[in-house]
Amino acid sequence: MTTQVTWGVIYTPTATATEIANKTAAINTTGKYVGLMVWDTTNKRQLRASGSTDVAAWDVIDGSASVIPS
Repeated sequence: MTTQVTWGVIYTPTATATEIANKTAAINTTGKYVGLMVWDTTNKRQLRASGSTDVAAWDVIDGSASVIPS
């Protein structure tokens, strides 16, 4: 028996390193939630939000660093 699977596109927002580190940037003030993934276009890496506040850290998914917006 074969089961049909439909694959959707996973939307990942993008932002520059400067925007990710800026607590007033839209990436930190609009729609941020625990687990939100963002692609850092400056450093070519994916980060995950540790919280929903504008100053909640963005953790690099490989565990190598965190960015705390200020």
